[in-house]
Amino acid sequence: RAAIMASGSPDGRLLQLVRLAPYSVLGSQLTRERSIEMTGEQPSSSCMIVDPAGLMFISELGPSAAGGAAGAIYEFLGIRDHDAFPERVRATVKEVCDACCQAYTITAESGEEVQRHCCHVVGPNFAEMYPPLPFPDADGNVTVDAAEEAQLQSEAVELLTVVYRNVLREFIASGLPYARLLPVSGGIFAGRFRSAMPDLTFRALDAAFAELTPEESAAI
Repeated sequence: RAAIMASGSPDGRLLQLVRLAPYSVLGSQLTRERSIEMTGEQPSSSCMIVDPAGLMFISELGPSAAGGAAGAIYEFLGIRDHDAFPERVRATVKEVCDACCQAYTITAESGEEVQRHCCHVVGPNFAEMYPPLPFPDADGNVTVDAAEEAQLQSEAVELLTVVYRNVLREFIASGLPYARLLPVSGGIFAGRFRSAMPDLTFRALDAAFAELTPEESAAI
């Protein structure tokens, strides 16, 4: 998945501060051969990465039960084998759309202790919330009611706006200069919105930035 990289600037809308990157928040990319390659640099100690966590993992199962992309993130944070997230994360992330930025200290290969910052956030599962799109007809076309689909997408954007507003506020509170985001609720969580997620993501990011206070937006 592509990462959305944001950095601070004294002026301009949030989307003017965003750079699309063809790799994950960890700098890795899935190739056509289904192998993982590092096509970007790993996040530094001055960068906050976003983890689209499952609420069950945060509240009950812990990092050790996660696999796939989440497991790779937790390996990077040094908590891959932990049975529980830090108390602060569990106390803050109680519901869908909640977010919490946590600093983790790991020992690098050089023996030096370094900090890695991660914002754990729970996005809505649209695949469970809305029915899937109808099957294509014989010509491969999918017929939907345009007005109804627009309404459903507006509802999705409202939820994602809350998600990204919370993430942005965690980024501001962290005091870090850089963040690596990814499309929250993408992949299997996207459901019927899978092809629309790029548009929904940027609409929600823009709306989230607009909901910040003047002081908050000036800090990004």
